[in-house]
Amino acid sequence: MVSAVSRSTRRRASSTSGPSASAHEYFEVFDTHLPAAGIEYYYYAQLGSAYSDQPDEPSLWTIERFADEVEQVRKALGLNKGNFVLLGHSWGGILALEYALRYPGNLKGLVISNMMASIPAYNEYARTVLMPQMDQKALAEILALEKSGQYENPRYEDLLLPNFYVHHILRMPAEQWPDPVLRAFAARRRRRANRPKSGSASQICCIPPDEQPPPA
Repeated sequence: MVSAVSRSTRRRASSTSGPSASAHEYFEVFDTHLPAAGIEYYYYAQLGSAYSDQPDEPSLWTIERFADEVEQVRKALGLNKGNFVLLGHSWGGILALEYALRYPGNLKGLVISNMMASIPAYNEYARTVLMPQMDQKALAEILALEKSGQYENPRYEDLLLPNFYVHHILRMPAEQWPDPVLRAFAARRRRRANRPKSGSASQICCIPPDEQPPPA
């Protein structure tokens, strides 16, 4: 799914969102300043995520196919190296990096938001820096839920919100989070609960099991 938000003839950008159950809601802050800067931008949800189709077909979830999908979107929108800036957040950052490596001549610019180029390096950072800072009782329960695959368990999100999200996703009390962020998290819960169980979560299926980051 691709949605145009602002029209311009100067600069054009496309954004790929974060975890596979997430959508673009938290990017709506762009609406307050990018149009005034003359930037045309698009919210892009990859196949199997957010507002796009959700086929129950694990063979589709490869990083190569997702990068080629970005290229199809670029062509369909008529973007080129003179005006195409690709922004990728979280999993979208991995996808944007892969696209840039495969199609470097098509980009005017690349923006990576909240993602490292190495998943093993991120996992090591999470283990040695982030996890020791957390409430250890809550962390133990979070890890137990992850080990048993209970990512759709409401308790999982209830633990992450006060123990991780308010410290590393949006650093303010959750009750003060702006409406677009609240809607993004509410929609993410719904999508995670309803998505196919065979592995259409693009964030996970495109990354080797031993390199997967902690679920967000």
